[in-house]
Amino acid sequence: LEARNGGLRNPSNYIQVQPVDTPPGWVSQSYWNADSMYTSGHHPGIDYAAPYGSNIYAVAPGLMYRGSSEALLGTWAYGNVAIVELSDGTTMIYAHMSD
Repeated sequence: LEARNGGLRNPSNYIQVQPVDTPPGWVSQSYWNADSMYTSGHHPGIDYAAPYGSNIYAVAPGLMYRGSSEALLGTWAYGNVAIVELSDGTTMIYAHMSD
């Protein structure tokens, strides 16, 4: 979760609606888990996993953009993405989606 000023925020504080039905979905990686893959050394978001074809919901109202991560984020790493910009400029990124 990235704020307009580029700083990271804990996404838990913004969740008004769960992004997938749990169960059958689950949290596959929590916020700020130690992970050397990231420049900060920690995972900057919350990852949810769900069966193929599950519905995905925005956690809060906002303006949505969707497409490939290469076109929207400048990287191929996230595949199909949806980006929701909240009214305060905070950006929620939904990645690794099949559609």
